Amino acid sequence: MASLRKVFGKARKDGTRPVRWRVRWRDRGGAQREQWFDEGEVAAARRFRAEKELTPGAAGRRTLAEAIALFLAEFEALSEAGERRRSTYEQKRQHLKDHVAARAIGARQLAELGPADLQALYGELIAGGVSYALARKIQASLRQFWDWAAVREWTSAPGAARAAKVAAPRSKRLAQPVEIPPRDEIRAMLEAADARASGPRGDRGRARALFRLTIFGGLRAGEVRALRRKADLKLIGPAPGVWVRRSADKFGEIHDAPKTDASHRFVPLGPDTIAALREWSLAAPAGPEDLLFPTGKGRLWSHSALWRDTWTPVMRAADLAAMTGRGPVRAHPRGDYAPAIWTPRYGPKTARHIAASVMIAEGARPKQVMARMGHATIRLTMDLYAHLWEAAEEDAAMAARAERAFD
Repeated sequence: MASLRKVFGKARKDGTRPVRWRVRWRDRGGAQREQWFDEGEVAAARRFRAEKELTPGAAGRRTLAEAIALFLAEFEALSEAGERRRSTYEQKRQHLKDHVAARAIGARQLAELGPADLQALYGELIAGGVSYALARKIQASLRQFWDWAAVREWTSAPGAARAAKVAAPRSKRLAQPVEIPPRDEIRAMLEAADARASGPRGDRGRARALFRLTIFGGLRAGEVRALRRKADLKLIGPAPGVWVRRSADKFGEIHDAPKTDASHRFVPLGPDTIAALREWSLAAPAGPEDLLFPTGKGRLWSHSALWRDTWTPVMRAADLAAMTGRGPVRAHPRGDYAPAIWTPRYGPKTARHIAASVMIAEGARPKQVMARMGHATIRLTMDLYAHLWEAAEEDAAMAARAERAFD
């Protein structure tokens, strides 16, 4: 199998670094071969030709699992080259390798599969306990793979993945709307976060700023971790708030673009949240990237550290976490012990739902909520929050007004 890698050269005097792409493969005799290219697209094309030369006439006999392995290998190379996010690759790998290639359909030849086979796969996934939400994500990944295979003429049914669909019954889609915590629990979160700012082991306002930013701003955890003090905060003026321009993934990488194009947005904030951000921005540790929520050494705050060091302690203080077990035994001079494992009732994603629910309660329209949340489509906004716009009394009043319109 051929590999593609993006290679950086030594830094120039102006600080920039030259970039080239290297393609490596073993020929039929087992000898190592490699070629260098100045353009990534040309290198990718050479990698494809090298693989084709190694397996002449075998494309039509490839199984679905074999083709998926080649697709994932290419996707991984692109992620290593910085052309794709590593988190996206991990998601594709889980969808295609664990849920598609590992099933019986993975052993069948790709060229013989059609829409009915993929439709049967989706039915098998749902029957096996896969949620409709995950099945739709698997469907999206399978469509991307199928388009990739169709370009290479490995399938006799190029439109099969787009013809097969995961269509959840309406009752299934609406059976479990997003959970919005009661007001007293939200108040308890905010009070517990405020309380962590003071005391001998206080966090100088980190938790207060974090919880207010997520609950009232609706930012994703990755967007919060990538915020910069000077570049992204706007703490003065008639419309203070934060610019969402970047996001951090679980691998500790910061991306210059948020999750989607729609995620690039300005989020206005109220005076209490602005005050909390101003207080924390002055106390936050300095670092080379001037991050708003860095580690103690000024580096990128990992999602696990956010969860362990701030989110879970606040939820425990708010009596919104439960002990779900104990961790590995640790040695201690006074005796070995197994630390308790605490699981919060709500996570940062719930804070986004709270932000949306507050906006809707204040009369925000769907388009406004879509823009504030950074959703790519209005359909996503309505799938998540349509039930929050339901108001029986307003509907009855509207019906009465409609009858009087022609009086």
